[in-house]
Amino acid sequence: VMGRAATTARMALFEAYEDQLKASFKDLEDKVERLQNPHAEGEDALVKGANQDVEEAEEVLAKMEMEIRSVKSDIKAKLQAKVRLHKEHLRETKETLRLRSARAEETASRNSLMGG
Repeated sequence: VMGRAATTARMALFEAYEDQLKASFKDLEDKVERLQNPHAEGEDALVKGANQDVEEAEEVLAKMEMEIRSVKSDIKAKLQAKVRLHKEHLRETKETLRLRSARAEETASRNSLMGG
């Protein structure tokens, strides 16, 4: 059984990961927002950067899940619920990114066909 100090350390680490995740989400959402413009500057770089943010968020979520495994059961359910919400948020953001990057590619190919 884990002591109180270990639980506190795990919680602090979980919260640090959560802060890191929120920063990744903010970066990702900024890029996805900029992709909303059909003629966004540097679309390829935006999509590539957004995909890197997605990978980073997924890695952090995996670390958070690892920490949950070592936490006492009275806290575990609360943390699992948080991770589920973050995963859902990431899934929705990835879908928006997928749609916008597909539209950006379509616009780029149409422009190149029209000699633009």
